[in-house]
Amino acid sequence: MTLNDHRRRIDEVDRELVRLLNRRAQMSIQAVQLKKEASLPLWDDDRERNILQHVQRVNPGPLDGEAVEAIFAAMLGEFHRVIGEKFVETESNVDA
Repeated sequence: MTLNDHRRRIDEVDRELVRLLNRRAQMSIQAVQLKKEASLPLWDDDRERNILQHVQRVNPGPLDGEAVEAIFAAMLGEFHRVIGEKFVETESNVDA
């Protein structure tokens, strides 16, 4: 395998990661919609701690647990931002 072949394979994995991240974000948005309908709090700190613990437990490496936790914490932070923008915008439109 050449370096270019290897880079193409990495690019394929990157495309799949982006697809999965967007799928995960959409699922988070749907969960927040269900929480709103049920009058539940939008954020659940215990759930987020459980997610971070879970991904560390299922991590086979070579990334260590701290790296996986940092990646997922950043991902969850971005989901918070996107969800906040989506629902603040939606609520602003309702008030207009």
